[in-house]
Amino acid sequence: MALDTPPNLLLDPDNLNDDGFTASGEARFKETIQDYSSIVYRKSVNYGELDKAPNMPREITHDHVKSAAHSIAQSYGKGKPSRIQNFSQAGEYLATAVSGAGASQLDKTFGVIAFVVGAILAVLLFSYRVMGKGE
Repeated sequence: MALDTPPNLLLDPDNLNDDGFTASGEARFKETIQDYSSIVYRKSVNYGELDKAPNMPREITHDHVKSAAHSIAQSYGKGKPSRIQNFSQAGEYLATAVSGAGASQLDKTFGVIAFVVGAILAVLLFSYRVMGKGE
């Protein structure tokens, strides 16, 4: 069986109908179960692959499946950072570098200016990103 093709799950539509699922609810439920099983399957196989010894066949244990389910549960509801947050973080790094370069030249006027401006900008960008305003 290929990594991208998890086993097919069969659900009894009579049980879903008896529990009050509408036709659209039943379809969405089946689609969700199939999608979730595909993700758990791929992650379980990956965990099994990571744990296998060289030159040995892959074995997927209950721990691999459990780890896959936990990794999915931990990622639930966590959004990806926005582009603004990514640019803000890159700006933090650049501002910190400018501040560091300025700190190495504090005996010169441009060094003091670079240090102060870089430090202030880095703190502002960090605060902006962490407070979630960049979402």
